[in-house]
Amino acid sequence: MPQVTTNGQIQNLTDSDLNHVISKDWQGHVVEQYISPILPKSTVPFQHVGNQNAGSEAAVVYRIKNKENKNYIAIVAWSNDSNSPKKVYTLVAVPPTSYTEDYWRVISDDLHNSSNSSFSILDGCTSKVQIGDGDSPPLSAAISYAD
Repeated sequence: MPQVTTNGQIQNLTDSDLNHVISKDWQGHVVEQYISPILPKSTVPFQHVGNQNAGSEAAVVYRIKNKENKNYIAIVAWSNDSNSPKKVYTLVAVPPTSYTEDYWRVISDDLHNSSNSSFSILDGCTSKVQIGDGDSPPLSAAISYAD
């Protein structure tokens, strides 16, 4: 089985920085690190490499501010396994007090019940993510304000 890689990009379409909060690897690891901050109106790449004989499955969390300067988080999660359909999940939410294993279990369950695209909106903040096909699919996430 070929080693899978998720080639991602996160686009910040807001007027403020997106700051990395935390990430979770279920399978694989990020090459180097997630870029932080992501400046307004910019796009940054990342590469997540799957474990040998396993897929690339992870989540990354960025802090986002709405137009009234209120803090939220945007979660971008993906599951890229050679033997299964590619899936992504995103959520804009109030930041939790902590990122427990139970918290990540809910995100993982939502990811596994998702498809190759996902969208979330809360209090004027949006996150949209989609993933392509193949062993090294492109993943594209856009974090923005609702129109």
